[in-house]
Amino acid sequence: MGESWQTQFLEIGRKATRVRRIQQNKGQKILASARAAYFSHTGGLVMRHTVTATDKKQFIRWFLDHYELKNPEAEWLMQYLAQNEQLLSRVHFTDHFRNLPKAMLLSTTCVQMTAFKYYKNKRVTSDVEKAFLDVHNHPEEDLYITLYFSDRNVCNEYHAVLEGGTQAEPPSMTKADIMISLQAEMWLDELERGLCERELREQIDQALDARDRARFRELSFRLSQLFAR
Repeated sequence: MGESWQTQFLEIGRKATRVRRIQQNKGQKILASARAAYFSHTGGLVMRHTVTATDKKQFIRWFLDHYELKNPEAEWLMQYLAQNEQLLSRVHFTDHFRNLPKAMLLSTTCVQMTAFKYYKNKRVTSDVEKAFLDVHNHPEEDLYITLYFSDRNVCNEYHAVLEGGTQAEPPSMTKADIMISLQAEMWLDELERGLCERELREQIDQALDARDRARFRELSFRLSQLFAR
């Protein structure tokens, strides 16, 4: 009787694992399709005045003194950029980040917007460390930065550093279209977060089964960091 119960229990566990994997694969396919649709629209580029590296450095320091970024690691990345003249020469602050080859979106605690996104060749990540490694390893590439914070539309300091490479919105782009686009971005962020959470929880279960305390602690910390974003 005991062996039969254990066999049934293990079979239920295996079925549950298969279901989670199927759900995860479906979720990844949905996320890939959503991203493809999100980036399918293209637009022209508008050139603006050139901003010096000194101007960018002063603005970044001013911005970090007056606003708090949602992602603390993103603040460290901005400080790193401000200290590197070579990188600053390739940094461009822009109104619109979509359809640019390499862009970074950051938001402060005073707005309802995704905390951090890094875009490169239509691939997206919310991992600041991955973004840092790419910026560090490819200093010759242009990096476009969009900031979301309160009073963004009337901030003279921000508008003073907006420069070339900003994307022109199509003439048919209404305020409603822009809001829908931002909502889609937030939805993609939540979908990606959900997939990461599901994968981490599955790995935590596996660590518990293996009685691997070090792995359990590492995964639990990563899960807590995910919720902190």
